[in-house]
Amino acid sequence: MMIPGTRASWLAGVELLLGLLITGVLLAGVRQAWLGRREVHVRTMRRLLLLLGAFLAVFVANVARRGGVEALGPASGPAFLGLLLLHVLLALAGGVLLLRVIGWGWRGRRPGGAAQLARHRRWGGFTAGFWLVNSLLGALVFLVAYVL
Repeated sequence: MMIPGTRASWLAGVELLLGLLITGVLLAGVRQAWLGRREVHVRTMRRLLLLLGAFLAVFVANVARRGGVEALGPASGPAFLGLLLLHVLLALAGGVLLLRVIGWGWRGRRPGGAAQLARHRRWGGFTAGFWLVNSLLGALVFLVAYVL
């Protein structure tokens, strides 16, 4: 089943929707941190992790169903593959950053964890910005692969 007006399967559509939802939840979590609502921030970021897990599962299912990049047809030219490679590399780097920031935040909640929490705060804003840029890149990949 395809999304009307595109070459995208319903799984690709779910990927896009989850990506948009992840972006919204990320922005909400950052806002909660800026407002000093620590417990709400923690709950929001836990939801973000669940959404990221769902996104990863849907992404893997879509790639397995589709059969790889070459199945994208006309979108699989060198410019698109460069864009896709950049997106994938940023996603991998963002995943590592995310795990580090989560670890610092988790350890910072314990007694004597002030240094870890300070590191979490310093790197959290950078990591959120990094994820937002890559989310936009992901939406661009979707447009080139399935719509244009």
